[in-house]
Amino acid sequence: MEQMKKMPLEGIRVVELATVVAAPTASRVLCAFGAEVIKVETKIGDEMRRAGEFEMVVCEDDKNPLFTIQNSGKRLTSIDLKNPDGKAAFLKLLETADVFLTNVRLPSLGRLGLDYETLHKAYPGLVYAHFSGFGPKGPDAAKPGFDSTAFWLRSGPMADWQVPGSFPFTPTYAFGDMATSSAFLSGILMALIGKKSTGMGTFVSTSLFASGIWCNAIGVVSHQPQFGGERPNDPLRPADPFCHFYQCSDGKWIGVFDNEYRRELPKFANLFGMPEIADDPRAASLEALHETDFVVEIVTRLNAIFKTKTVAEWEAFLSENNVSCERMRTIRDVSTDEQAIANGYNVSALCGKDFLKNTVSGISFTGSYWLSAVPFAAGIACLEKMKKLSLPDLLIAKGKRLTDGLTAAAQKHGYDLRASGVPSLFYLRIANDDNLLTHQRFISEMVRRGVYMTNHHNHFINYALSDADIDETVEIADEVLRLL
Repeated sequence: MEQMKKMPLEGIRVVELATVVAAPTASRVLCAFGAEVIKVETKIGDEMRRAGEFEMVVCEDDKNPLFTIQNSGKRLTSIDLKNPDGKAAFLKLLETADVFLTNVRLPSLGRLGLDYETLHKAYPGLVYAHFSGFGPKGPDAAKPGFDSTAFWLRSGPMADWQVPGSFPFTPTYAFGDMATSSAFLSGILMALIGKKSTGMGTFVSTSLFASGIWCNAIGVVSHQPQFGGERPNDPLRPADPFCHFYQCSDGKWIGVFDNEYRRELPKFANLFGMPEIADDPRAASLEALHETDFVVEIVTRLNAIFKTKTVAEWEAFLSENNVSCERMRTIRDVSTDEQAIANGYNVSALCGKDFLKNTVSGISFTGSYWLSAVPFAAGIACLEKMKKLSLPDLLIAKGKRLTDGLTAAAQKHGYDLRASGVPSLFYLRIANDDNLLTHQRFISEMVRRGVYMTNHHNHFINYALSDADIDETVEIADEVLRLL
């Protein structure tokens, strides 16, 4: 008989005191990879048992996919924590637990004697994983927070993404919850790795507000006053007319995306029947497009061009020419998307065989971003190797050698090049470059000479980077800065 494969989290016990979506989803994934999860509910049960009421979905007690998504595979029990016997039973569960996972607000946990300090003293090896709306500190730490409030409204996108003057768009229920659960899960896994080394538990915390800022990080940074970003964007003045949305003859929308404007301009100009713009100085760069307002003319022409074919015709045409594009689909469309079905993604079909309609009951995770076993094993092996090499210290030293050299070279040529952040994960900017164009030219010329750097993003130091490589990089930077 073939021996059954051991799941990566087999032997881990999790006690969950959490409701609704985000926190229970994190423990659901722990469960999917072998952990034993004991979900403790109140007498009336998790709110998601009644989710159909506010989602206008008819759910029966024994067939409730909205509850099953987050709770399949868990051991379920009901305990009254305000009753002394119930409290004693709950603490008994914690005696053998590796993780205590909860989204109960901290003041309430304190009144129950389930605060971190108390439990850490009693169970020093316990990972205390707390999920909240706004974070454990600050004036709103105890404020109730949900997906719509803490994630969408507080972190900015709902205001900045809507059409001015319109009713605020209503995001899909639990979108922010599901995104935040991944961050919560990652923190718990890191704490478990730490416990394996030290035997000690720790406090793990994340919030919907933190996740909202993180998910919208590019917008949060680019819309600071010093960068000048504004939303909503003028539909006639996108940053790049070939990274934009266009309505087709059947009224449906398609998005076309290209991140290499200068390189791809001749291709797009020919594809859309406007070859003359490839040689027009007003279209020579994105900067020129906007300085001359030529972007309005191009977008106006493209609006008319896209109205000549249906979305299906455009999708076929663009795909044949290796252009990244997608028609705008509804959430209901996803349930029958052949690509989603082919990969076993977490979708539900409205028709067809029962096994297909019931796929919502299972969760499928693949790839390094979706928590399959292989990347986890590789990650753990990598962490062990990093510890043996004292890699953080090595990378910081390499980063400091590089950033010190770059800033010194820049200073020699009259540029105030500043490196911020941890030296192993540094961010570069030229402080005396108001429009950022000098910085972009600097990076472009570095890349042209074989040094891969990036605009307006952190740089990651590699262990393979030698001192000779660093010195050569500084020499090239010195040459580039002299010629700018």
